[in-house]
Amino acid sequence: MSVIAVVGIDHYVAWPRLENGVSDATGASQLFRQLGFEEVTAPLFDEQATGTALHSLVTDDLMCLGQDDSLVLFYAGHGGTRRPLRPAN
Repeated sequence: MSVIAVVGIDHYVAWPRLENGVSDATGASQLFRQLGFEEVTAPLFDEQATGTALHSLVTDDLMCLGQDDSLVLFYAGHGGTRRPLRPAN
C-alpha cells in the first residue's frame, strides 16, 4: 500500500501568516493521489493541525502501515531548529 499524509498551515497564532502552505499541501495530495497513493487520513489544514491531531496521526492513523508499505508525509508550513540538550557531565 502507498499512502500520503498531508499537513498544511498558513494561519498561526504566534508566527507570521504564510500564503502557500495549504495550497502546496493540497497540490501535493492531488498529485500523489493521481500516482495511486491513498490518503491515510483527511489532510490537516490550519486549525485542524493541532498538536493532538499530529500526535494522533503518528500514533493512531499510521499504525495501519506494514513493513512493505510506502508513506509520504508532506508538511508545508513554518519550521524551526531545535538543538539537542547537552548531556550532563
